[in-house]
Amino acid sequence: MANYCNTKDCIDKFNLHKKNEISSPYTRELEFKELTNSQEKVVLETKNLQDLFSSNLVIPDYQRTYCWEDKNVTDLWDNLLEMPHNSDYHLGSIILQRRTVNDCTLYNIIDGQQRLVTLTLIMRELGYTGQMPLLKQKFISKDARLHVANNKALIRILNQRNTDIAMLERLSHHLIFSVLILNDSNLDLAYTFFSNQNSKGVSLSDYDLLKAHHLRYLNIEDQAEHLAMRWNDLSLEYDNNGDSYLTHTLGVHLFRLRKWMRKHNVEEFQPRKVKEEFSAARIMSSIPAFGEKFYFYEKIQGGSHFFAYTSIFVDKYKEFIHARQIQLLRNHLQWESHWKYADIIESLMFGYFIKFGHQYLSEALFCIAGIMAQHRYSTTRAIFYKIREFAKDSEIIMMIDQASSPTFFLAEAIPYIRISGLEQEGDIKERFYRCLRRIFCELNDFSDKTIIKKKNNEYGE
Repeated sequence: MANYCNTKDCIDKFNLHKKNEISSPYTRELEFKELTNSQEKVVLETKNLQDLFSSNLVIPDYQRTYCWEDKNVTDLWDNLLEMPHNSDYHLGSIILQRRTVNDCTLYNIIDGQQRLVTLTLIMRELGYTGQMPLLKQKFISKDARLHVANNKALIRILNQRNTDIAMLERLSHHLIFSVLILNDSNLDLAYTFFSNQNSKGVSLSDYDLLKAHHLRYLNIEDQAEHLAMRWNDLSLEYDNNGDSYLTHTLGVHLFRLRKWMRKHNVEEFQPRKVKEEFSAARIMSSIPAFGEKFYFYEKIQGGSHFFAYTSIFVDKYKEFIHARQIQLLRNHLQWESHWKYADIIESLMFGYFIKFGHQYLSEALFCIAGIMAQHRYSTTRAIFYKIREFAKDSEIIMMIDQASSPTFFLAEAIPYIRISGLEQEGDIKERFYRCLRRIFCELNDFSDKTIIKKKNNEYGE
């Protein structure tokens, strides 16, 4: 618990109050500005602290009480002191609900109240003379008023040790936020966003941005609420290893497969890569988008099509990872740098599984792993981006896509396996080969005679 300033005098001197008159009150006439001119249902803007304070921010009655303790305030203060001097500093996401009441535009704070109230106290202590709308707010809760009074006193103590004369300027202009604005949305839809956020100031993820991006294409509010809730549920589903189904389906496997289909390199660490890849594709304004075939590489239609697309492929991924072939791949190639090859092989196998399901899955693993092993056997270092480029250049995913039956893919893939692992001796290449050998010795459901013969020649019966 915080060490509250429990005296009536301390509370009376606090600027945010319900009934008490205070000394030196905040009396500035408020002149508010719009945060956005867009009328879209969901808008994402980047705003600095001064922009936020210049809008009519309101803490709605249904919000939880202000409850930040000493540690929360001190941690925020320490982070602010570490702000760079000549560049922006991102302090996470804020979610606002735009409402019009008596011809007055209000921005209800759905997520971010704790930070915004604390920043208001900090800016007041630093001598900020701009707009501070939250100083006009009234807290009914005695507990909230005690927290505010305590934190006001704490901030004053912290600032007495502060020697940074430029702090006020940096906070007002270079402290930035990702601001998600819901235009006249009802409370239920607002909470579908809030329920999936981390209110500790973590930036919106690609998946949060995708949800907001595609919800704006929906004109039926009940449908938007339903799909937002389903997306929230999906984002909280994890496999036995603690990996997100949604992240691995969209952000790893489908992302790679879509890039490889267009002969593009996979930039794993590109900022906002998933958001950019799965945003709605451009269309001709007069020609409607047709098609519900759900090819993994198809153009993304904005709205309900995207949510259905995601749901279908996450379900396929859930089934895929329980296949015995994938379990063996993960178990035997998790050591040293072998995992890098296993990771790429799994993506390619997912592409095969999407097309053909469980049909000849062991044979497909034999061919795909055999082709990727050519890179391992011919290079001294397992550099991840080089392995991804090899997968792209191998055109395996295009072979799969163009095959109308597993037989066409398998027949085309086998000749690409040229280097034998039997020739590798005494180093990591040999250890990689032995891992593959254990996988294929455990698989006993091969039925194609050509592949059985090749498997036995390579790995033994």
